[in-house]
Amino acid sequence: MNTFFNSINKSSIQWTAIILICLITLLFVLPFDFILIKKISPFAIYWMYFCLFLGICCLMFNLTDLLYVSFSCCGLIALFLLTSFNSSIRFSNEDSFNSVSIVFINPTLGNEDLTSNVFLFQQLNPDIICIEELTPDWVDFGLKNKTKYPFQTTLLRVDPLGKGIYSKLPFIHVDTLNYQNKPILLCTIQNENNDSVCIGVCNTPPPLTLRDFQRLTIYLDSFALYLKKSPKLQLIATNLNIVPWSSEFRTFKTTSNLFSSRRDNNEGINSSFFSIPNNEILFSNLVECTSFSVIQDSKNKTIGIFGKYQFKKSN
Repeated sequence: MNTFFNSINKSSIQWTAIILICLITLLFVLPFDFILIKKISPFAIYWMYFCLFLGICCLMFNLTDLLYVSFSCCGLIALFLLTSFNSSIRFSNEDSFNSVSIVFINPTLGNEDLTSNVFLFQQLNPDIICIEELTPDWVDFGLKNKTKYPFQTTLLRVDPLGKGIYSKLPFIHVDTLNYQNKPILLCTIQNENNDSVCIGVCNTPPPLTLRDFQRLTIYLDSFALYLKKSPKLQLIATNLNIVPWSSEFRTFKTTSNLFSSRRDNNEGINSSFFSIPNNEILFSNLVECTSFSVIQDSKNKTIGIFGKYQFKKSN
């Protein structure tokens, strides 16, 4: 009799664990509009590894049902995270006559002084430098590099929403969009092949409440509608302070028909498997990425990203 009840208790505990694991996994995968779900979303990677570890433990203790469920949930989270990036990227052969290189930088994130961080990305010699959190301290940078980057447009602010674009290629149009008092800096450049390319810098403060997430959705929908109407090639540097697998960011990429430059969560990062990137360079369907890397200071602190892109001819 004791053996019978012990088997029932063991089975009920196992099925309770199975139900909980499935429910928690669904919270990460399905776009529920609850602030608690938004807050736990960054822990999707941790949950994936937990399910993997749990599955290995179940294998050792012969808990077959829980083993299958744990491995299935681990695979589902892994697939979900994979589709949040651009795992299909196969870097193309570079055509220097028809390409452009971009640095998207936030040197204030580094552990070193401003001069050292500036030197780091200047070594890459990009055609375009996009800077977020641009403050009046950067006035000297623009003046000192006026010869190398003669085309400059900046939005200097004392808050984190300042931004700027420094270019070797000429501007043919400069514009600033302003949604919800969060400006987006845009410029149109023209390369040697007479391709007109829209370069944009978009950054937002981290959303803290459910209302913030809802406003961010409206903000991104407005920006996506603008990009969708534009026939130009597009390269948009973004830092929305949300995880790449958030429903807001995934919907924005789908609506605007833009693609990520990152192939996975740890693209170019040496510090940790659990690092979560917030910055991204997105490109439109007539652009292809030929190179992508992460810029880190001497203490492995990520301060920016670097990408090379070339333009495909439409049929």
